[in-house]
Amino acid sequence: MVNNNHENGRKKPDKHHLHLMKKAISLFGRTKGKYLVLTHDILEKELGVNKGKIEWVMSPLISGGKIASLLSANDNIVYVARRVRNHKKTFRYTPEELVGVLNSRYFNSVGKFFEAKLKSTRYVLLNGAFLTRHADELELPIEILKSVIECFVKIGLLKLTTEKKLSLSSEGKKVKLGYDILKSADLAKRFTDSNFVVKKTTKLNSLADVKKAYDDHNEKTRAKIINITMTKPKVKIAYLTELLVGHQDFDIEFMTNVLAKLIALPQNERPDILVISGLVQGAFQHRQKNRRLALVESLKSENRQFKVAKMILDECLKLKIPIIYNRGNDDREICEMRTVDALFIMNNLLKPTKDSNKKSVNYKQLDDLKQTKIWDFHFKFQWDVVWPYMLRCGRRLYSADEVGEKYGGRIEEYLMLLETYFALVNKQPTPNPFYTQVLETENIPLPGKEFNDFYITDDFDLVAKFPSGKIVSIWEKHNMTLTPTSMVGDPTKTVRAIIGQLEASGSKIPNAFIIEHQQQEFGILRGNTFIASTPGMHTAKLKRNSFGTTQIDPSQRKLTTRRELFSAGTNAFEFTEDGRVLIDFMNENFLNKSTVSPDRVSIALLSDWQNGSVTARPDLQVLMLDYILHKLLLNQKIYLFFAGDIGQGRNYPEMPNENVRMGLIRAIDQQDFVRQTLQNSLKSTPLENLKNLKLVGITPGNHEWNTSHKMTGDTHSGFLPNTLKDFFDMRGVSIPVKYYDKLATKYGEHFNAWVGREDIAGYGILVQHMIMEKGAKGNSSGPAAYQIKTLFEGTGPLMQSVDIALSGHWHTPMYLGTGKKLAAINGALAGISGYEYMLGCRSTMSTLMVHLGGGKPVTLEFITPETLIKYQPGGYYSKENLAKLGFTDDPGFDPKVHGFSRIEGQPRSAIQKALWKIIDLISWNFQSTL
Repeated sequence: MVNNNHENGRKKPDKHHLHLMKKAISLFGRTKGKYLVLTHDILEKELGVNKGKIEWVMSPLISGGKIASLLSANDNIVYVARRVRNHKKTFRYTPEELVGVLNSRYFNSVGKFFEAKLKSTRYVLLNGAFLTRHADELELPIEILKSVIECFVKIGLLKLTTEKKLSLSSEGKKVKLGYDILKSADLAKRFTDSNFVVKKTTKLNSLADVKKAYDDHNEKTRAKIINITMTKPKVKIAYLTELLVGHQDFDIEFMTNVLAKLIALPQNERPDILVISGLVQGAFQHRQKNRRLALVESLKSENRQFKVAKMILDECLKLKIPIIYNRGNDDREICEMRTVDALFIMNNLLKPTKDSNKKSVNYKQLDDLKQTKIWDFHFKFQWDVVWPYMLRCGRRLYSADEVGEKYGGRIEEYLMLLETYFALVNKQPTPNPFYTQVLETENIPLPGKEFNDFYITDDFDLVAKFPSGKIVSIWEKHNMTLTPTSMVGDPTKTVRAIIGQLEASGSKIPNAFIIEHQQQEFGILRGNTFIASTPGMHTAKLKRNSFGTTQIDPSQRKLTTRRELFSAGTNAFEFTEDGRVLIDFMNENFLNKSTVSPDRVSIALLSDWQNGSVTARPDLQVLMLDYILHKLLLNQKIYLFFAGDIGQGRNYPEMPNENVRMGLIRAIDQQDFVRQTLQNSLKSTPLENLKNLKLVGITPGNHEWNTSHKMTGDTHSGFLPNTLKDFFDMRGVSIPVKYYDKLATKYGEHFNAWVGREDIAGYGILVQHMIMEKGAKGNSSGPAAYQIKTLFEGTGPLMQSVDIALSGHWHTPMYLGTGKKLAAINGALAGISGYEYMLGCRSTMSTLMVHLGGGKPVTLEFITPETLIKYQPGGYYSKENLAKLGFTDDPGFDPKVHGFSRIEGQPRSAIQKALWKIIDLISWNFQSTL
């Protein structure tokens, strides 16, 4: 107990002493420069005396009954006002002020005293005699004791009549009277007071003020920008998306296998960044209640879901790479429901309810809550503070009952977190030592605080800077559909439209735009932007009964609306300094087959060169050949496929009119041009490189089969097998060359089809020019990769041996993962045609490669024109060799803007000049004269 009975026999205060005492009294107040209570630090600062003299100043005031010396919430001595008059009024504390400054022991002792007193009698008479008789017992001056009693009266736990009869209320009989209930009520009032939670708006006296308001809003709502500086010329981002712990379809076994494989990688082979989304499913306690049927019984509580989420994050941290958790719709739903709970807790604090008696909320109550001014404040606090705090703690917030069981005090953790957060934001200490027992303060996300474990974002932009200074920009959004429950068939449709509009307006576009929520494995290279939707971590269970299904469950929608037998999978996206895009694929099927071949092997798919067309880019084609023959074959085994439309053919009446400028109208001239460019590239390839070429497969394309084959049974690509065989024989290497023109099935069927099927590194590979003879280019029919689902579904058992289907034709690189299989479509090495332009479609130039085996994931690689432009060829088309032949680049030649043409005044490269020489010789080299 603090002694407030100082001796009266001390020396009479002198003038200076009286001045300090008067100044100390004047410090009490609520206005600026005044204080509710006085601490030693305040007095030392305001009176200009050292701490040793503070007791000398304050003792006469204590003995004179002006002030009292009590303990604060933090167990420090504070001086409180008893009978202090400022501005002709006696300073009195409100109940809320006392709860905020005094130690809990005073409220507990008063509460305990009246609980005992009022159990044996209906009421006590709260007069001066009663207060005087018990003030010392309760260690409080009479004035402060009266105010403490008022605290209980004000919140309805004690009743005080006009005759000063004090009794327990019906609510007071149900609860323990003490500090906890008073503090809870105080905090509830504070954080439901519109003056606190509703921010004051700035004055709008001019349009400039309006503009500033919008600028401020846009800055606050801008997605987080994450900058990383790379020490190597590439960046690789791995994804674990839509786990939704608690949902019955979460494939925990697959996820743990993926994590184990990533952790087992050497540090230099691990991804540079890991992006996670959709960790926790939620409990659906107030809305979408039927979805509880789809939750695993032992994981129905959010507390357990957060515990498992923390386990997963702890495993991910073993990778020792930056981790980004990108929040989404399920996290938002959890925050909304937690806001409902928080507001009901605060609204009902005057009628305290045990956890077991808390009731659910109907739609009207929910709507009423959302209409209040305080909803926005608390929802934002849940989103900004509570949810990140729970994720890092690996648990939901404790209720008052749980706090009481674990730590003794009975206060909702939400209220403690609210008060502590704003105290810390204002550079103040934790308000109460008890809070530090409950709160994990190191996990509170204060503004500007950087955590060293993982980022938590609400969508983000990733900006990676390479050593050369090149920037790769990646825009990430959790979802880009109107509603989160709709699982659409084409989830990147909106993104593709937006990127097209940005390009058309000349606005800045990203190198990649990734979405996560739709759980469909799809990607497309649209111009200079890679657009992708990541797969989820769910696997369909067809044998499950119907009890746990509901129409609003996304899994059910994927199965019935999208008609997809979905399975768990994950991707990693790699962007290189030289413009390549690589995509890793992991699913159960691919992981099982990844070790069949101990060596890493590659497939190169060449298609849609369209030689003879004004669209063709033979200058890029010979660079691609050189890249394979001189760079890739040097260190890796490659299976090479020519997948059709190497030549333009002569399939439609307008072909000569459209392409007359190129000088290769006849199919035989196109073949001669391809033959010569191939031979030039091959003859300079080192023999050791050619030994790594394991197979050359050839399938014609529609430009090569349509016209000639109808009449003669021949195709315009029929020259390729013999050309290649003759060359390999000449070089003395044995390389299989296959021309795929017929197909047999394991059921005894056989038919003509330009389809290749090979087993490569344990994977079944299907190669054909187009997936199906249906659909059209342009934006109306959707991405062609989706046709593979129809092919797989329609041909059923014939596809059992196929893991990866490769095709061309559509001039736009893309892929689709479905049914634990993968379909990929090649880009073209040809530009836009008039036909495509009139369909509103711009082709994307690239070449597709697939990397398999070696215990690593299946990897698709898109080699772009940027890659080829930066590549320095080493064979026939090297600068040195072309210079010897008299071909050099024209001054001002820019490979990004100067295509393969003879436009007047346009510079040309040495390669282009060499290729035009071949065309001229084909057109003007006469074999005989008269």
